[in-house]
Amino acid sequence: MGKLIAVVSGKGGVGKTTVSGGVAGALAEKKRSVLLVDGDLALGNLDLTLGLEGAAIYDLMDAIGGVCPLSDAVRRISTEYPLWFLPISLAKEEQPGGLRAVPPILRLLANRFDYVVVDCPAGLSEQLRLLTQDADLALVVTTPEAMALRDARKLVLALSRPETELRLVVNRVRPELIEQGTAPDIDAIMDKLGLPLLGALLEDKTVTPLQNTGVPLIFQSACQAGRQLRDIAARIEGEQIALRI
Repeated sequence: MGKLIAVVSGKGGVGKTTVSGGVAGALAEKKRSVLLVDGDLALGNLDLTLGLEGAAIYDLMDAIGGVCPLSDAVRRISTEYPLWFLPISLAKEEQPGGLRAVPPILRLLANRFDYVVVDCPAGLSEQLRLLTQDADLALVVTTPEAMALRDARKLVLALSRPETELRLVVNRVRPELIEQGTAPDIDAIMDKLGLPLLGALLEDKTVTPLQNTGVPLIFQSACQAGRQLRDIAARIEGEQIALRI
């Protein structure tokens, strides 16, 4: 049985989609079969970072509505690595009862892949609750800013339950601000959110221009965050990797 991973954040703009795609790609580099799911019905843009804009014809809502078989909604991203993509919705009208049908399908897919990584919508919503209700692991992505941490704390309280393991990913860390005392250090963030750390990523100004190329970030050698994303994937696999930032 594969693992269902939900990638979540208390607010938008903290790098959740970057982490989703990067971790999924890093797991695929390890020859694990990975399905990357765009779970944001309203503002999904994972396809843009994968070079798949306009390429997807069908989505999960089509499969739920009987428009196509589920296999037609899944697209392979890489010919070199076992990585696939599934949008939940391409901004079409939701099928009746569609969202409620998603959790069992995600669990079914987790039995077919080593990992299913769901890029969830930011914030708290019924959609988020449904997408995370069967997750084995939830990665809570935040930046070190006060507003992001406050929203992340609310999210942690809402998602805390015995069946889902919660782990922290801190994005856009700037060591010089920590040294100046103008940003909290990693230990302070862990204490505030009450979560163990899975990984931290330094502020990386190469991310946006590289994502604009449409090639998955993790597969680009110029990506400075690649090492840290691969470390996160290794820790998900159970490897003991020291924190490097």
